[in-house]
Amino acid sequence: MGPDATGFAVGDYVIAPTYGECGTCGSCRSGRTNVCQTYGANEAALEPDGDSRFSYIDGDGNRQILYYFLACSTWTQYMVVDSNYAVKVDRNEFAAPQATILSCAFTTGYGAVWLEGLVSPGDTVAVFGVGSVGLSVSDLLRVCKTATLK
Repeated sequence: MGPDATGFAVGDYVIAPTYGECGTCGSCRSGRTNVCQTYGANEAALEPDGDSRFSYIDGDGNRQILYYFLACSTWTQYMVVDSNYAVKVDRNEFAAPQATILSCAFTTGYGAVWLEGLVSPGDTVAVFGVGSVGLSVSDLLRVCKTATLK
């Protein structure tokens, strides 16, 4: 761990949400979105300084950067990630496969309905697909009893 990583210890079990959070910008403080103005969607799939967390050494001994999706790669046993992209979870509460799904698919499905969908009681909602995201949407609708699920 680097010297700027606070709140974590070697061996902690973490997940990496798609978006990092600085905790101080207007979006982070709003309580309505996690699209941080500092660590939000990174279309170039690089760090804010233009570097990559992942690289390899090519046959000539040169470092070649690897691009990744939305500044985050969660399906990995080991990762190098800015601490703003890490959330500590209790390893006794979640097995690794469950924690990985929590970091992306589950939060996407829940967030789509809870924070962005503005679903109200009596609404009819169609869910296309029952992968991790679709199941998360369906589960939130069931738990909240906010809409008729089609």
